[in-house]
Amino acid sequence: MALDQASDKAPDFSVYVSAGAPTLHRRACPSLDEQARQSLTVASAQQRGELAPCRHCWGAIGDVNREEFGSLDEAMKVLPLAVENRARVRAIIADEAAERGIPHPFLWIPPSRPYIGMSSGPAGVAVAYIHRGFVDIHRGAGKYHREMLPTHGVSSGGTRSGHSGAPEQAVCSTCFTELPATGRCDTCDG
Repeated sequence: MALDQASDKAPDFSVYVSAGAPTLHRRACPSLDEQARQSLTVASAQQRGELAPCRHCWGAIGDVNREEFGSLDEAMKVLPLAVENRARVRAIIADEAAERGIPHPFLWIPPSRPYIGMSSGPAGVAVAYIHRGFVDIHRGAGKYHREMLPTHGVSSGGTRSGHSGAPEQAVCSTCFTELPATGRCDTCDG
């Protein structure tokens, strides 16, 4: 499919191929002449898997196998977050985007699917990493603020990870048996 002129709406983060060029490009690639730019078509999943980005577009395209999303809700369908966490994630991302002047956040999930990433664009510094139980917000110089989500330890079984509901029992440091309420081991007198 041939491309129309860029719109004033969301920025174009698509990956393209040009007729006769065995590399991936962004629309604004400086290595493309006008004729090559006119022949750009959106790269297929197969082309994204087989072709490497050109040297000018490598930083912008990065991991070509990541899945990119037009909205946070689309991304949250792929990286399922607990329903109780979704409103808080939306609020965090809206606040960060507004604070940083990002009208259309660029969202992606890497192939291993551990998080949803957010930046101002494909070559931008990550602003936030949304995990199932927390959001890491970039604060500059390699520093992050971790915002815990309401159900940060929920496992697929529906209970909090590491919490059975019963209080944790003390264990003898010598023989590793459970201690009685007295706190003194009946097995080894430890």
